[in-house]
Amino acid sequence: MANYLKVSMQETIRTLKEKHWSKKRIARELGINRRTVDRYWESSKSKCTISTTGSDVQKENFKLSKCTITTTGSGGRISLCSDHHDYIQELLKSNLTAQRIYQDLVAEHGFDGSYESVKRYVRKLSEIYELPFRRIELAPGKEVQVDYGTGGWVYDKAGKEAENPSVPDCPELQP
Repeated sequence: MANYLKVSMQETIRTLKEKHWSKKRIARELGINRRTVDRYWESSKSKCTISTTGSDVQKENFKLSKCTITTTGSGGRISLCSDHHDYIQELLKSNLTAQRIYQDLVAEHGFDGSYESVKRYVRKLSEIYELPFRRIELAPGKEVQVDYGTGGWVYDKAGKEAENPSVPDCPELQP
């Protein structure tokens, strides 16, 4: 993290500057270095605004300002993957991973972008398009699902943990 003063301290420097305090006096009163005061003293001259969101009226007012930086609009650079949008979309529909899509793009289309750019593009497309959900309907007793995960501990009749729990050793489970 960069070394910046908190906004409240920056505002204090600007306020004291407007009251015609010297840089040395501001530094002494706030307990900070004079060079730090000097840096924020100079930045207080700029009255730039950064517009990220807002109503059309606010955007219009910002356009009238001489020094306005707006971040709304284009949305950044165009991805190298956008040239292969249809191909990537088809591969996503066939449930391929971003790694596999990247490998196919390099092998079949001579893609020179990075794997990270493909991952970002696939993530963006995944948010837009719903992944297909396939439900398998079978008659009762035709298929069984087995969970091979760990379960609770099995105890013998003495209350000790069974070393090799299995169904044949448990008389309670015998038919």
